[in-house]
Amino acid sequence: MADHPLPRMTVAEILEDLRDDAVDLAEELIGIAAEDTIPGQAAQLIEEMGEALTQIAAGVSDPKAVAQAVLDVQAPLRPSDAPMDTLRGLLKPRST
Repeated sequence: MADHPLPRMTVAEILEDLRDDAVDLAEELIGIAAEDTIPGQAAQLIEEMGEALTQIAAGVSDPKAVAQAVLDVQAPLRPSDAPMDTLRGLLKPRST
């Protein structure tokens, strides 16, 4: 049997799988929204990075600022009503 690599997933397929995983996880974690789970946040970040690359490829006037906004992960390119990383706060509370 020959070694054949699995076909590479598209970004859309990866996003769909991550969002499905986020929904499944959120069902187990009562009170946590799917977009607040790690897979949910990963899906949003990948989508935002894709949007940033699209803007840069289209010749946005300040590509460095667009890239930095995504890398900072402070101000989403896509609006979100989700509270800040609720799950991480519950699992890894920071001492003050």
